[in-house]
This record gives sequence, structure tokens and C-alpha cells, in this order.
Amino acid sequence: MLSDFTRETTTANIGLLDCTGLTAVNKRHRISEKHPLNHRVSYVIEDDAAGLQEEGIGYLSAIGTLVRELVTGNSSNTTALIDFNNTNTKNVIITALSHTNAPIAHRIQSAYGTRRVFSAHVSEDSTNLAMVPLRIYYSPFLYTGHPDSFDGLFLRVVTEAAAAGIKIGWFEAKADFTVGNKVTETIIDIDASTQGTKLETCPVTPVRPGWGFIAYISDSNPTIREAAQQVLCPLGVDGSNNPYRCYTENSATFSLPATATPGGVTASYGAPHVGIEL
Repeated sequence: MLSDFTRETTTANIGLLDCTGLTAVNKRHRISEKHPLNHRVSYVIEDDAAGLQEEGIGYLSAIGTLVRELVTGNSSNTTALIDFNNTNTKNVIITALSHTNAPIAHRIQSAYGTRRVFSAHVSEDSTNLAMVPLRIYYSPFLYTGHPDSFDGLFLRVVTEAAAAGIKIGWFEAKADFTVGNKVTETIIDIDASTQGTKLETCPVTPVRPGWGFIAYISDSNPTIREAAQQVLCPLGVDGSNNPYRCYTENSATFSLPATATPGGVTASYGAPHVGIEL
């Protein structure tokens, strides 16, 4: 489905780089007329003369320049950038995908580290959460940055517990916004016997724009920092319309499961002060 007949063309030899030199097409909207700068769009680039096509997600960095951020398909049946190494006329068409039209979030630059990212739907401080031993918390996490990879997970301990540890991992979000399978977890446990923002490494894990879940469980009862949500996540859209929501699951062991089986949604916990390190 086309996005209100939004189309431009370019004859620039763009190769594998950004799509530059975009110009207006008669009786068609320019991309910038329908989509603000630095907002994601779903695009198709067609080079009919060369028989090349690329589909993906990108954004306008300036009027006339489309950043090719993430390729989802192409005429070679791969997800690699197509090399448009010619001066043929290339049609650039914007397709309608509502979930892509979101602002690009800049990485947080703070005392916590220039490559550490909090969920885009939370702020950085509010109340605290006293963890219940062997209870798994699955907190929604919205990533709106560029496709990237992360190799660390962190949280902030505000009240320590003697000899306490916290396991923390990343789980996929299913289409119905329930928790799916575990994607990764930190190599060693977070030390919750002292206060502070605690980071541990995990295997390098790709991350794309969208929702996931950060899961965490303790063998004791440390208190971690929660954050005040700025935007309702899908778990908040229900009868109570309570934005402070996460899935929980009681565990018989101090471990994160390969597949989550949470008992339901709880409104009694806020969004934790956790995140990923790119």
C-alpha cells in the first residue's frame, strides 16, 4: 500500500550509500511533505532499467536524502544493500507501515555511559522496586535507535542485599505483546550486594527498532530503581489504563527460562531502571 502516492526519483550514482539527489515527481507528494525528518518510513527503491529493487526501513536526514537504514528484502533475495552503481532513474516509493513512523531516538549521553540506552518509553528516575526472591520480572523495553547490536545489560541497585545476585536477560516480544523466547542473558550475574549502576556483558546480540522485554530475577531481595513511564506501553492499554505494568512469573530456581510462561500482567510494579549497552 502506497503512502498517499509519495514518490520521488533520483539519477544519482548512490552505490551502497544514502539515497541522495531525490527530486519531485509530477502529481506525487514529496517524502518530506508527508513525513518529518528523522522519522522512520518503509521504502522501495526501483531501478527498472537494471532490474534492481530494494525494500527497507529508513528516514529522511534532509530533504532529498533518504538514509537506507535496514534492508528487509531485495531483488537478489537477500537483506543486503543493493549497489545502485549507475545513473539510471531510480524510483523511491514510500509504503504505509504505521509502526515505522516513529522518531529516531538519540542514544542517551549521561553519567551512565554514552553507549547505554534506556527504554524509549521511560524516563530515568522515580520510585524503587523491592524485588521478591525468585520472582521473574519481564519489563517492556522499546528500542527506537538505529539497528545495532548490544553486548551488555545493566540496572541500578539502590538498596543492596547481602550476597545477592541478579540474573538479567533479553526476551523477544511476540506479535500479541506477550513474552517469547529468551534471546540472551549476561554471562555472569549482577552483584546486588552493593549499590550502584551495575553492568555485565552478554554475547553480542542484534537489536532492531521495536519492543522486547528485559527480564530479571534475584535470589534475594535487593531494591532496584524504577523509572516513570512517559508513554503507555501496550501492557498499559487495558481496563485500568495503568502505565506501570510488566509480566511476572515465580520460579522454583534462580534462573531465567528458555521460554517465558508468565502468569499474567501486574500493575503493582513500575518500569525498572534497566537498559542495554550498545
